[in-house]
Amino acid sequence: MSAIASNASPRTANAAGNDHERHLVRVEETLRSIMTNLPGNRVLETALHHHLDAGGQRFRAQLCIDASIALGISEQAATAMASGCELLHNASLVQDDLQDRDETRRGHTSVWAEFGDDVAIGLTDALISSAFAALADVDDHTRVAALVKIAHAAVAETVAGQHSDLAFRESPQQTVAAYLSIARAKSGPLVALAMQLPMTYCGSSTSLTRAGRAACAFATAYQIVDDLRDRESDRATDGNPGALNLIHLLEALDVPEPTANAVAIAEDHLAVCRFAAPGLPQGIGAPLLGQANVLEDTLRRLRHDG
Repeated sequence: MSAIASNASPRTANAAGNDHERHLVRVEETLRSIMTNLPGNRVLETALHHHLDAGGQRFRAQLCIDASIALGISEQAATAMASGCELLHNASLVQDDLQDRDETRRGHTSVWAEFGDDVAIGLTDALISSAFAALADVDDHTRVAALVKIAHAAVAETVAGQHSDLAFRESPQQTVAAYLSIARAKSGPLVALAMQLPMTYCGSSTSLTRAGRAACAFATAYQIVDDLRDRESDRATDGNPGALNLIHLLEALDVPEPTANAVAIAEDHLAVCRFAAPGLPQGIGAPLLGQANVLEDTLRRLRHDG
């Protein structure tokens, strides 16, 4: 992903691409070092590397890096904020797997399944704490308070979304509107944070709401794509209530052609993303728009397959 403007020269584009990769290497080093040299954390360090070895696109880190480069933010601050975003995202993954009792992630055993519930809880706490420590590493310490506050707000909304997800499964009043609200709260805030942190660092607070709108719409569409892919594995079985899945909900509500309806809902959210993202400062919404186009292609294939 790149936040380079369309009129950038090849030399400028290449330089920004090199900056992006260098920043991303520093982020990866930060992720893997958070338990290093801390006494009594050998099990947590092993669990951390087990989790990170499962892979991942580091999408939020990349989004944050591209936004930072476009806004002219220093490498030190850019990698600190990108590391914070990625640490919080990975904390949410470890916790989700634990609460949903998912035994695998990307073909690897999840942390709780490999090391137990207590280790998963401890690693979640450590990842969140490390995220705020990473934000403190920006080179302008006068901006740390503002960054911490907006990161806390994103965490609080994400936690509330996960709680609503768990409660929704037991609720007799399940609606599409409730599903969309939960999907937005669970997935959107940490994607939005990847753009909102650099904007906050630069004092571009007037566009924070627009960034949140674009990111949350994209994240909701992404969740629906996951539901389409996981419609069978998410189904309830004996002793397993199943995961929150839009396809299953539409089937339960007797909505005709649930796959086609789910695709249409996802496309509506991508349209919101495409409307909001271009208005962000210095073209920082361009990488998100690129990912929206990729997601649109995926939806076309899923519509055909469904």
